[in-house]
Amino acid sequence: MSNMTQLKNIYDSNLRNGKTYMLTEEQFNKAKEEATATGFQTGRNDAILEATHRQETLQRELLYNLQLSVEKSIEEQNALHAKICNLILSLTLALFRKTFPAYSVQAGEKEITTFIHSQIAQLKDLPELLITVHPDRLDGIKNACSQIISKLSLKLQISVKPSEDFELTDCLISWESGYIEKRLNNIINDLSALLFEVNNESTPE
Repeated sequence: MSNMTQLKNIYDSNLRNGKTYMLTEEQFNKAKEEATATGFQTGRNDAILEATHRQETLQRELLYNLQLSVEKSIEEQNALHAKICNLILSLTLALFRKTFPAYSVQAGEKEITTFIHSQIAQLKDLPELLITVHPDRLDGIKNACSQIISKLSLKLQISVKPSEDFELTDCLISWESGYIEKRLNNIINDLSALLFEVNNESTPE
């Protein structure tokens, strides 16, 4: 039992008995020292608790800020990745748009003939087909169609007409109820759309 507790018990007992109790100088000094020590320890404990609380708060703030920084960095890297991929894809398609037509012009008549042959094999039961091509392809395609009809022994009537709106690689086969076409720009545009769609789907979010 501490000195302060003993003194309090004595004081309370005397007070109940109607007695007055005077502290000796030694008791007073001991009580003062004990009170000072108790106050110091209480203040020290409070300071430690406050410092611990501040440290925990600071750690939580640091972790939260670190999380925000990491998330922002990931978003920026993903955006940069998507931008680089789209740039590479755009440059590739731009190069393709310049080189593929030149190749197609060189191999154009053969490609058109192959296209017509494959379609006529499926449309052979129709009475008549109209084929539209670039003016410079007119004679070559007429000859090719005659050879196809002769080779397949078809009764199908085929007419070939020119159009200035067509590229050297283009071909349109039409009949009474429908048509099918081979257009270079359509091929390039469809390919471009497909590549960008695949790229966007594969880009991390």
